[in-house]
Amino acid sequence: MNIISIHIPKTAGTSFYHILSQVYGDRLSLSLKRRDIKELKQGGKWGTSPSPTSYDVLHGHFRYDEIVGRITAETKLICWLRDPLQRLISNYHFFKMLCVTPQRNPANYARRKHRANEALETYAARPGNQNRICEFIGETNLHHFDFVGQVETFTKDIQRLSKLLSWPEVSIPYHNRSNHTALPKAPDQIEQLIHWNLKDVKLYCTYLTQIDKPIPKIYESFL
Repeated sequence: MNIISIHIPKTAGTSFYHILSQVYGDRLSLSLKRRDIKELKQGGKWGTSPSPTSYDVLHGHFRYDEIVGRITAETKLICWLRDPLQRLISNYHFFKMLCVTPQRNPANYARRKHRANEALETYAARPGNQNRICEFIGETNLHHFDFVGQVETFTKDIQRLSKLLSWPEVSIPYHNRSNHTALPKAPDQIEQLIHWNLKDVKLYCTYLTQIDKPIPKIYESFL
């Protein structure tokens, strides 16, 4: 079976990777980071064999337009979504942690340590931190996915995916969990964060509508 799992940052991708490893073992690729994909592209090895992309199950931080040419009639395309503001805030606190832990990634630490005290609004104002869900899967590509899970209902959705793919029983780990997802208290701050991530908000609300779930009230006036 050919499976491609697009890992949008801070959408339970590490936990999901460990579940995939339980089921597929050495048929599963490494969990590819952006730097891995860039190195493969620069070295002309993106798609050559042997390479991480020759595995039966591919998982990583690649974008839909980077793997669309690999999708066949047999491919199961998977992604996980998360409330856009909670995803943003979780990513912000993960970034802050990396700014004070050089052992995690020394090169990134050296580049970013001066930003250890960066405010959420400063981080969120950077274009590279906006609309990251759409960055990875596009604004209109949800219908191409065979399975879309929701971080907020991770356990239930894993059970649903298990039935879809006829998996054996799996244990559900939780990695890189963050308790820092509380929204700012000031309404104008929330409004600004939504404006900066409006594409993600619209995509997420489209997904909720498709599965008959209510749209969060903070997003209603922006749709």
